[in-house]
Amino acid sequence: MPARGGEPLLEDIRSRIESIYAASDVDIAGIGICLAEIVNPSGTVRSDNLIQWKDLPVSKRLSDLGRVVVESDVRSPARAEAVYGAGRESDTFLYITVGTGIASCLVLGGRPFAGARGGALCLGSAPLVPGDPTLLEDVASGPAIVARYNARAKAVFTRAEEVLKRAASGDTNSSETVHHAATALGTGIGILANTLDPEIIVVGGGLGSADGLYWDVAVETVRESIWWEEAKTMPIVHAAFGADAGLIGAALGVVEGG
Repeated sequence: MPARGGEPLLEDIRSRIESIYAASDVDIAGIGICLAEIVNPSGTVRSDNLIQWKDLPVSKRLSDLGRVVVESDVRSPARAEAVYGAGRESDTFLYITVGTGIASCLVLGGRPFAGARGGALCLGSAPLVPGDPTLLEDVASGPAIVARYNARAKAVFTRAEEVLKRAASGDTNSSETVHHAATALGTGIGILANTLDPEIIVVGGGLGSADGLYWDVAVETVRESIWWEEAKTMPIVHAAFGADAGLIGAALGVVEGG
């Protein structure tokens, strides 16, 4: 998909929206789009890591079809968790999504905090060691777990779930791989917890929703990384909506006005 460029994808989305409108017999309030890029507070895409929409006037190009709200794919699920999910009873919480990538979002007063330029989400893009290009995503994400396990075990797995399943059965290579990744993730989240002091930490995404060794080690590492004894007991919970959180949050963005 990224190789096709931004314009063809935007046209595909427009065509799909038109098809939905044509087939629907209900009023549609607008169009919510969330994507794995940096989106600034005005809804302009400011990176092109996966989708070549940097500075493309997405909202304007679709505006004749209805109200359009463009948001990042971590702030949308954070919004869903704030309104209906695991963060609904907390004024301030930290949302982390872990899957093919890793990102973070601080929720303040029930609303996702974007930062001055929309970049307050780049947990997975932080170098682990100064001068070393290795990022947290290169160690702790789903693809990173698969790559490390395959290299160690001479395997050809394609999904992190396969590695986690092996780890649950006691396989040494997979257990060490998962432990390595979860420790890195927990350390990264612990730094944010020390910096932001949220009420709770909500973890979503495909990998972040999985129980077992990855979750247990990550949570333990977060607590070990928090220096203040009183904060070590903050709740660390799975997100309520899993893979649907982004869709729910995108819709809420339209209803709530972005």
